[in-house]
Amino acid sequence: MKNNIAKGNQRIDPDFRHLENKLQTSLKPVSPRPDFVHDLRQQLNGQFSRLPSLSQLSHSNAVMVTFGLILCIILLIFFSVRAAVTLISAFSLLYQYRRQAHVKQTPHLTLEN
Repeated sequence: MKNNIAKGNQRIDPDFRHLENKLQTSLKPVSPRPDFVHDLRQQLNGQFSRLPSLSQLSHSNAVMVTFGLILCIILLIFFSVRAAVTLISAFSLLYQYRRQAHVKQTPHLTLEN
């Protein structure tokens, strides 16, 4: 199907023209009741007015958020250092294991008469 839209002087497929004509004759435009629009506007405004703004945060909430952020940063640093120490230990053990394996493979020189 072609992507034709009924705007201005654009060409419309006959199938769409038939459908458009049928819809125009069977459906009439409606406008909402003014009290419905007013109630809907009140509901939408009421939903946004319930959201707390940043200036409405109490001092205790601000202190709690700050404490939480500081705690998160401390934990992040702690676990990063712990991960680094673990990786360094693992690489050290691997290096020692390979070194010992290499020492065992080297033949010892003996003097024979």
